[in-house]
Amino acid sequence: MPNPRYISGRNFEYQRKKYWEKAGYIVLRSAGSKGPFDLTAIHPGGTVVFVQCKRTASVAQADSMIKKFTKKPPLKRGNY
Repeated sequence: MPNPRYISGRNFEYQRKKYWEKAGYIVLRSAGSKGPFDLTAIHPGGTVVFVQCKRTASVAQADSMIKKFTKKPPLKRGNY
């Protein structure tokens, strides 16, 4: 039986994948998160977005994670 945390994370990745697809992107999911990104979203206009999916309990916790894993704040914040 698969790990419940893995299933929850996988479901969240698919939820985000659908979000980007509805926005007109072609989305590739890196199964098992073996790479640095969970999703790669490619827009026909040429824009490429790399997405690392993380679930948090609060915006403060999300901000803490962003600061921990990046040297600079994201260029754009929003409901990704």
